[in-house]
Amino acid sequence: MNLISQIFLIILIACFTGTVSLGFWRVFQPLLLKRDPRLVYATLRFVCMMYIVPFGYLIVRLTWRGYLRADGIWKPNFEMAGDMDLVFGIAGIIWLVFLIKNVADSMVEFIRWKRLCRYRIPVADEQVCAEFLKVKNMLHIHRKIGIYYSSSIQSPMVTGVFQYNILLPKDHYSREELAVIFCHELVHCKHNDPFFKICSIYIGAMQHMTSGAKHILPWINEWSECACDVSAVCALRDVTTPKRYFEVIVDLMERMPEDSKPDYIFSTLYESQQRGKNISICTVVFICGNFNDHNLCSKLRSSGCA
Repeated sequence: MNLISQIFLIILIACFTGTVSLGFWRVFQPLLLKRDPRLVYATLRFVCMMYIVPFGYLIVRLTWRGYLRADGIWKPNFEMAGDMDLVFGIAGIIWLVFLIKNVADSMVEFIRWKRLCRYRIPVADEQVCAEFLKVKNMLHIHRKIGIYYSSSIQSPMVTGVFQYNILLPKDHYSREELAVIFCHELVHCKHNDPFFKICSIYIGAMQHMTSGAKHILPWINEWSECACDVSAVCALRDVTTPKRYFEVIVDLMERMPEDSKPDYIFSTLYESQQRGKNISICTVVFICGNFNDHNLCSKLRSSGCA
């Protein structure tokens, strides 16, 4: 029972530190957004780490008087006095029941997507491979990333957690479309967005007792797209204009079925017709201001993206 109570104490303190960090993030979000939307996403990833890494627990164990053994700070005493052990034990069991349910739901969804992406064919088209290597070198990415065709998907996406692969629907893309697609997806790889999406799923399962943690995944999904758009536009500044970048995305969106399901597990170029909602007005204004493309806002508004 003592082990369960200690695990629950770790989760409880991580919940506190994560919630406090999330509160500060929401307060300073407007200021960060004015400077650079990528700062919003970077600080949100820091919030994720505060939920996952037990910094607060370690501080409590190494500083709280009465919780340390006399023979050294690296041998903390894991004993609780009185009824605290029983209280934390019962609460831990209740928490564990809901955790198992959340993990089961996440695993079912993850297995469904793994089966969906199981049938894939390596890309052998020389033009596609050449454009992929060109964009990869432009972004200074040296890690191994595979590219595949899949008839089971409707949107280009990045799969994997540590070993990334890019999946493309079986469709014909122009060189310009390939540059936009590969730049967008490779920026997701460079930012390790799939890893942080898995982390946000973990946070939602572990911290199911708090309301803020449940919103981490949608926020990670939204701000990763905004940060990716800004980074991709910056990377392609010598290739295409910001206006044309979003025009290509809007054109690709029109090929999507109306009833396609948004994806929150893998990093995709666009999530059904919801893709446009991830492009916030402030992000567009930031891009316009930095690239002197003031016609971009009206174009995105007319397309429903801002």
